[in-house]
Amino acid sequence: MSPEIMEKREYSGQAADIWAAGVLLYAMVFGKMPFEGKDSKELAKRITKGLYTCPVYKPAQDLIAKMLVVDVSKRITAAQALQHEFLHPRCKRMPR
Repeated sequence: MSPEIMEKREYSGQAADIWAAGVLLYAMVFGKMPFEGKDSKELAKRITKGLYTCPVYKPAQDLIAKMLVVDVSKRITAAQALQHEFLHPRCKRMPR
């Protein structure tokens, strides 16, 4: 769950989906979940504060970092994510 859902705040479904996609991308790239804790309280704290680390550098690291932003107003949008260099390594930006 995204931080805003965990904190039971009003939320945008699209922004929450970007968070979820960031968690899935992290899991696919690094083979583990980005947020872990010894119990549910610690896990919730890590999620709401956005506390995670990337074990090693991968090209997806920048995109993941922009997806797992706690502040919804600063989180990357779906349109921006689709234009990200990670998805288009040979060009900086896709033509519109």
